[in-house]
Amino acid sequence: MLLPGQTLEYQGLTNTRESCTPEFLDFLNWLGEPVQLQGWKGYRAGLDVIGDTTGETSVYTNWNGYQIMYHCAPLMPFNPKDHHQVERRRFIGNDIVVIVFKENDDDEQFDLSSVGSRQNHIICIVRPIPGETPAHPKSYRVQVAVKEGIRNFSPLHFPTILQRDDASRDLFLLKLICGERAAYRAKAFSTQLSRIRESLLRDVIEAHQ
Repeated sequence: MLLPGQTLEYQGLTNTRESCTPEFLDFLNWLGEPVQLQGWKGYRAGLDVIGDTTGETSVYTNWNGYQIMYHCAPLMPFNPKDHHQVERRRFIGNDIVVIVFKENDDDEQFDLSSVGSRQNHIICIVRPIPGETPAHPKSYRVQVAVKEGIRNFSPLHFPTILQRDDASRDLFLLKLICGERAAYRAKAFSTQLSRIRESLLRDVIEAHQ
């Protein structure tokens, strides 16, 4: 989440649960359902479900058989003495796809060069469009930026404006999941995966010699 005046990654990582705006919380409710982490039995994406060291709650959804647990920076513990918020970065910095919710739909741009993680390959910037009335459902302006080496991925004709409805949510999640799969075929990941497969295959061969 980026508040007005914030354009850099580290600024977004410093926002706390108390600074979450109604628009951001509404967006989280569109993405999935809030869940209590302690005692959670489903997919946890590395989050602590015993001692609340990664926060008390998160956002989860099961979409078309895909279990998705979001790493939501403002919902994670905040360390006022840590300028870089290492614990939050430990999770979000290892995500291939990152959603940046920008509070204002204005000309102030998120600085993509401020993203330092080598794992973050797809940055999806979402901005709520103001001025809706009850007769017009809420909508979001969406931009998707990818690192060099990632080929185009479905759906190719992805709209820049999504309504806040179930059909648009399906399209949004489809785009991000396809993006993650496309990133695995990029050189940075394909080489790494080949080495992992080679190592696993070698272990299997040695175990059966």
